[in-house]
Amino acid sequence: MQSLLTAYRDNFNDWEKLSTQPLRKKLLSLKGIGNETADVLLLYYFHRSTFVADNYCMKLFKTLDAFDKKPTYMQLKNIVELNFDYSPDEAGEFHALIDEFGKLKSDFFDDYRLILPSHNPVEENMC
Repeated sequence: MQSLLTAYRDNFNDWEKLSTQPLRKKLLSLKGIGNETADVLLLYYFHRSTFVADNYCMKLFKTLDAFDKKPTYMQLKNIVELNFDYSPDEAGEFHALIDEFGKLKSDFFDDYRLILPSHNPVEENMC
């Protein structure tokens, strides 16, 4: 956390000018910042359109039987982002809705199967 706060104090103005991918790499270079934290910071702090593939998202995609085996964080993120044309506000709303679903004790989607348009079992090994 200290590295993030120091980077914020010392580098925010420069980092804010970076495009999303270089900014994500900068965030990931900070001690204690992983993929999910970097994406949350990009989405809610830097107002960048990105997909947060957190545990609630994994739960939703598992419930919808979207994958033969559990994808890694980056595999899920990359597959969803292939067709991800959301504004930062829409991406935040999408993330919030998925998280709310994840908190429910519901069997509503038990009979559904999500087939991702870009999903290819060979792609699961990417990243």
